Amino acid sequence: TGMVSVEMSISGAGQQFTQSGMMYSYTEEAAVVAISPREGAQSGGTVVRLALSSVDADVSGCRFGTIGPLSSRAAGGGAECASPAHEGGMVAISASVNSEVWSTSELAFEYMSSATVFAIAPASGPVSGGTVVHVMGSSLVGENVLCRFGLEVVAGEYIGGDELCTSEINSAVLPANATGLSTMTQRSEQCMGWVEVACMAPPHAAGIVTVEVSATDGGFSTSKVEFEFQPSATVVSLQPASGPSAGVGVVKVVGEHLVSTEPLCGFGLADPSYAEVVSSVLAKCEAPAHKTGMVSVEMSISGAGQQFTQSGMMYSYTEEAAVVAISPREGAQSGGTVVRLALSSVDADVSGCRFGTIGPLSSRAAGGGAECASPAHEGGMVAISASVNSEVWSTSELAFEYMSSATVFAIAPASGPVSGGTVVHVMGSSLVGENVLCRFGLEVVAGEYIGGDELCTSEINSAVLPANATGLSTMTQRSEQCMGWVEVACMAPPHAAGIVTVEVSATDGGFSTSKVEFEFQPSATVVSLQPASGPSAGVGVVKVVGEHLVSTEPLCGFGLADPSYAEVVSSVLAKCEAPAHKTGMVSVE
Repeated sequence: TGMVSVEMSISGAGQQFTQSGMMYSYTEEAAVVAISPREGAQSGGTVVRLALSSVDADVSGCRFGTIGPLSSRAAGGGAECASPAHEGGMVAISASVNSEVWSTSELAFEYMSSATVFAIAPASGPVSGGTVVHVMGSSLVGENVLCRFGLEVVAGEYIGGDELCTSEINSAVLPANATGLSTMTQRSEQCMGWVEVACMAPPHAAGIVTVEVSATDGGFSTSKVEFEFQPSATVVSLQPASGPSAGVGVVKVVGEHLVSTEPLCGFGLADPSYAEVVSSVLAKCEAPAHKTGMVSVEMSISGAGQQFTQSGMMYSYTEEAAVVAISPREGAQSGGTVVRLALSSVDADVSGCRFGTIGPLSSRAAGGGAECASPAHEGGMVAISASVNSEVWSTSELAFEYMSSATVFAIAPASGPVSGGTVVHVMGSSLVGENVLCRFGLEVVAGEYIGGDELCTSEINSAVLPANATGLSTMTQRSEQCMGWVEVACMAPPHAAGIVTVEVSATDGGFSTSKVEFEFQPSATVVSLQPASGPSAGVGVVKVVGEHLVSTEPLCGFGLADPSYAEVVSSVLAKCEAPAHKTGMVSVE
């Protein structure tokens, strides 16, 4: 340290220097070893005391981050500087003895905001802006409040709240010089409660930004609460594009950028309803009840329903197609019966019919109602309904009965072993003569036409049903009546023990529905005989011990003799009368 002269040599390779007598002072380096306070407001103005490595250092200025030089003054062996305005966060603080060369230091000053953002609602909005965002926090400015979305600052509006703020004086002790200490005080404010501010989101590129609000000390909060700018959604098409005025139908909305955590569907002026987002291009909405007519369908994917798409897609509410009468009320299992439906409204535009769970089926307008051809179906009753969009179906107590012209009168035998192989003779009417099929429960096997004596005749039936509001319509149906009987032989398939129904295919291609029963019985076994011998003249009673011997038509077989009827005592005991037979050993089964 000390004073030295500074001269210049411009020629002679440094042989001669100027003799101007200008002096340069070397001083102690102004290294910062402590600061107090270590934090302050973003608006600046906090007086910061710097303790230096040397009490002899003559500080000419301070620097906060990259802002400097700033004026300083000597204070207790160190220096004091006022913090400049700065964004929230940590900045390095340094000093200089000439405002050119700055000391290096690991000490940092933190710019704090007394404002805190607790939450925002909604947390997303379209890139076009315009979403009103409610910000809940503490120490937010009541007048001229500002909100910042990323880097975009917009004006806000104070809504209200319940908050109490108190001031507190804090003292800090730091080195003043080599032999003593100095005390410095700092005032801070603490707030409890909450305040609500409303801000309108500006237009912004898609992405996530933080929302901060101006604080009572003039700076912005640093809470880093996120808001998402989402691409504007568009609706491209609706499926179906119409439905009953009663609503409840699901409408598939096809579009772009439909992903959202709070999707809403809007049908005209009806209250928005929640949507199910399947993907970014597909959402499902439940159409609410609405009077008949055309309405626009739009989507809101953000902003809690503040903004909806403006795609102009239309949905048509129509009269419900309730079925009030049908004719005929029955038809063949092979299908093809043309059924006329009378509807609750002559204005209903039916798009399809449904028989039970089979549908939608094509329909055509007919006399103020609709006509549909019945599909192939098993025998029995099925509900019949209509729809104006092939998605929502009317409810009706009317049923269509699938009939079979085939009828099974009886079968013989009525039981057989679970191993199958029993030839069952089926007697009935209108049974197929070629490619006949028999069904044991759910098992279908080929049958064989044996013969019979049957006469079938055709009959034309007429039915009158409502055609429109002022008239009636007549519809004809052809049916076939058969008299007599036909015999078919079928071999029972293997099947679990139990009782099943035996049905046979009919001339119209369906199966009969007569519900004649056949029993699959566990296979019987013979364990022992008592006595095991007898005279060739027969007439003796033999007790047969075994398993599964219960039967309605039990028989005993002794060798090649004709079988004889047995008396079943229980499932494990039967009594047989031994027939006459020549001497020798024979099997008993």
